[in-house]
Amino acid sequence: MTIWDQLHNPPIQYRSVPLWSWNDKLESEELERQIEEMHKAGIGGFFMHARGGLLTPYMGEEWMSAVRTCIEKSKELGMTPWLYDENGWPSGFADGKVPAMGIAYQQKRLAYEQAPFQSPAERTIGFYAKSDHGYSLLSAADESSADLRFFYEVNPYYIDTLSMETVRAFIETTYEAYWERFGGEFGDDLKGVFTDEPQFARGQLPWSFDLEQAFESRYGYDLKEALPALFMNVEGCSKARYDYWECVTTMFTQSYAKQIGDWCNSKGWSATGHVVDEQVLMHQVTSVGDPMAFYEYLQIPGCDWLGRFISEEPIVLGKR
Repeated sequence: MTIWDQLHNPPIQYRSVPLWSWNDKLESEELERQIEEMHKAGIGGFFMHARGGLLTPYMGEEWMSAVRTCIEKSKELGMTPWLYDENGWPSGFADGKVPAMGIAYQQKRLAYEQAPFQSPAERTIGFYAKSDHGYSLLSAADESSADLRFFYEVNPYYIDTLSMETVRAFIETTYEAYWERFGGEFGDDLKGVFTDEPQFARGQLPWSFDLEQAFESRYGYDLKEALPALFMNVEGCSKARYDYWECVTTMFTQSYAKQIGDWCNSKGWSATGHVVDEQVLMHQVTSVGDPMAFYEYLQIPGCDWLGRFISEEPIVLGKR
């Protein structure tokens, strides 16, 4: 077979593999019909992707039966079936199962307020007094004289992606569940898993119950002392900000990308997908830190490009 023959009739590994939206009641005959139509169109495989409108209970018995039907049909036609790891996106919450495990598993973000304080005190990280060089962390005995209070806000619907334990729970509820059902019988037929837009805090600063210890172990000083420097132009703010963003990027990369990449590799599968906000540098920083650090651990890294735009300003070729 020549290269020209392959261009006319590409091998399966060079054909497109779309996200196949599952957004209705999953019925075997209809699933098989759609797979046959994809095959006729020259599509090489598909990701079984839960979307809004899904009527079949996600990850339930009917769902697993539908997945089995599609694996068997794709095998019959020589196509490649792939899994998708969430009911929608961003990946990680396991259709709500992981955040339901408690506040330690839920997404948290840094916030602050100036005196007089209005927000509830139970999520306080530290109280601070204004000084000549910025703000000083106060002891519990001196909190009444505070000028600034740092606390964390909670998003109960998403997860703490900086936490190794939290991401491990996601792997157990989703990845392990698929492997237990299909690994032994179809481990070689399934090619891997797509993870979609994991993130830690879009446009904000992430917090985690694991962050203080990780930060001090990495940089040798107390993160609480440096919190005002993350938001205000005080002495030492450049170093504090660099250390903070490097730390949360490393935690996110190690807990999410590396754990999932290592798990897939141990099963002979490929971890694929993408993080959110790859397109603009400052969006990357507050969403995922550094996409390239994350993608190191995916066997097949990807990138979203949702449109034909290049930048916010039009580019005129040849203009001087």
